[in-house]
Amino acid sequence: MRKIFATFSALSLAIVTLLPTIACSNPFDDPNIYRITIVTDAHTINDRSFNAASYNAAHLFQKQFNQWVKSPYVSSEYKNKRVEISWDNPGLTTLDSLLTSYNKAVFIHSNVVIASGFLHHDALVKAQNETLKNQIVTIVLD
Repeated sequence: MRKIFATFSALSLAIVTLLPTIACSNPFDDPNIYRITIVTDAHTINDRSFNAASYNAAHLFQKQFNQWVKSPYVSSEYKNKRVEISWDNPGLTTLDSLLTSYNKAVFIHSNVVIASGFLHHDALVKAQNETLKNQIVTIVLD
């Protein structure tokens, strides 16, 4: 009985010490992934306007990057890299909803945020002065 108790105690201690490490690690923190996030102006990504153009351009970049990485002339530091594209439709074009979308992009470690539409101007100015001030992210206003 003591051996079973000692085994379960050791196992539970190991689990308790590992859980905070697993819970606090960010699954998006992968240096081999180059993330592009498109934040729309409350329209869908396939609306046949500038939102769709931004999405199609990001996919074209992804396709060309993946072909380039497979080239024998590419430096070894780029061999394992890949591009991931995500998009966020805030639903409303209020300042708070757009800022929330930018924060989501920063949380998933996006390297580039494409703000699609002219309605982003005021939100981007506020975000660059507050939320995105110390972040390493490129903002593209489309």
